[in-house]
Parts: sequence; C-alpha cells; structure tokens
Amino acid sequence: MSQSQAWALKNLPNLIQYASINRAVLQMLTGMEKEKRWRWVG
Repeated sequence: MSQSQAWALKNLPNLIQYASINRAVLQMLTGMEKEKRWRWVG
C-alpha cells in the first residue's frame, strides 16, 4: 500500500463528512437561488 492510499483510508471518514457538508451547502445555495428568482417574479 502506498502512502497516499494509507492517507486516503485513514482520512476516509473526514472526506465523506466533507463531501456531505458540501452537498448540503450546494443544496442550500440552489434553494436560495430559487427563492431569489421567485422574488423577482413576484
């Protein structure tokens, strides 16, 4: 096993958590964009 593989395995929980946080932030941002559009329409 190479060093990078060992690092990836050791940090996998952190990477998964980071990915899920990013996904949540992206969903929030897209939700905010939709709200802005509705405000412009209304």
